[in-house]
Formats: sequence, C-alpha cells, structure tokens
Amino acid sequence: MRKSGGLDFEVERQEEVQKEREIAADWTLRQRRGTRKSKKSEKELRIGP
Repeated sequence: MRKSGGLDFEVERQEEVQKEREIAADWTLRQRRGTRKSKKSEKELRIGP
C-alpha cells in the first residue's frame, strides 16, 4: 500500500518531465530559427528538383 506522499511525488515528477519536454521543444525551435517543419516539406527538400 502506498503512503499518501507517493501520489504527490508522482505529480511533481510528471510536472518536472513536462518542463523538460518544453525546454527541449524550445531548443529545437531555436535551432530551426523558429520555423516548424512538417515531415512532408522535409521529404520534398531531400528529393529536390
């Protein structure tokens, strides 16, 4: 049986993971100079004319 503090720990951990994902998404957007790319456009760029 879990202690009542276990749920609080899980919620805190989930919030921490979510913050890390947001930081990673922000970093990715900065690397792409703020532009989002779809998989279709990336595929077209690789094939090219």
